[in-house]
Amino acid sequence: MQHGGVKYAQNTPSLSQRIRSLFPDYLRGDAGADRFVIAGVGTFGALDRIVDFDVSEGDWVQFSSNILSGYDAVDDAIAEFVTLTESASHTYINVDRDGNGNTYSSHQAMRIEGVTNEWANIEDMISSGDFKVV
Repeated sequence: MQHGGVKYAQNTPSLSQRIRSLFPDYLRGDAGADRFVIAGVGTFGALDRIVDFDVSEGDWVQFSSNILSGYDAVDDAIAEFVTLTESASHTYINVDRDGNGNTYSSHQAMRIEGVTNEWANIEDMISSGDFKVV
């Protein structure tokens, strides 16, 4: 979906979203810096994808903090809630909504297609300006 040049992925488990949440959002930017917003984490098997993330153009991922249950940027380490993993050709943003695996377990929430070896971990992605929690 596109909203005013910002690309959104918003999978929520409400009744009206269940059918759409079965299918992934494919987010594609334009030339120049793009902001890809993760506003909800799918719970019905959909893995949202960014298909043209380009660090050299200034692209970045915005993650809505309301997805994380109890996260406090001052007291909590983001790596308890959000991690990165890689395959041979993609980077995955993994989310544990409560940070301790009790109520929620970690699952792949977003795939950044065609991007690997860009960040060592989520802290590295944040410090490089490529990921922000708001």
